[in-house]
Amino acid sequence: MADPAVKRRSALFEIYRTGEFGDLVKGKAGVSICERHALSIIQVAAWKDQTDAVIATIEVAAGIKPSAEPCSAISSEDISAIWLGPARWLIVEKETRDLHAVIGADVTADMAAITDQSHSRCVLRLSGPQSRNVLRKGTTLDMDPGHFAPGDARTTSLFHMNALIHCLDEETFDIYVARSFGQSFYEVIIHAAAEYGYQVADRI
Repeated sequence: MADPAVKRRSALFEIYRTGEFGDLVKGKAGVSICERHALSIIQVAAWKDQTDAVIATIEVAAGIKPSAEPCSAISSEDISAIWLGPARWLIVEKETRDLHAVIGADVTADMAAITDQSHSRCVLRLSGPQSRNVLRKGTTLDMDPGHFAPGDARTTSLFHMNALIHCLDEETFDIYVARSFGQSFYEVIIHAAAEYGYQVADRI
């Protein structure tokens, strides 16, 4: 992990402004938008026949047990393990420790490839009663709660950008995009949310 005295700069540093905007309904925002920053985001890709061993080792080392179930995510208050593909996950938490070193100390090179993605992602959290409608504008995914439920995760095209969507509860979603698309993605999200009224909240 980088020197903790040197803070990672958000991709949205120049444009992120808190407040309420758009067509508020009876003075209330239908969507809350919040950047998650700074995060430790570690990609783990297990080698052939090492999946079970890697899952067990991550559970002991990092305190979260990844699921082998496709398109799923396991979360606690502090950390998430998001399925990316067969034997591949993102492990995500607030940047409070060197997560890459914590995992890498026990998940050895003969078990998996471990890549620090912390610097390369922009993450927005959408919540509120209109959050699904905002996402419906930009994706062909079925956003009905019966098909995209809490604990689900999908990689998809969202507003013509590649995105990973993690459903935390029926009205809350974490969305991961490449840092280089961060500003464009933020601008299209607030445009899509404007008709419902939206609040830009402090970073978490």
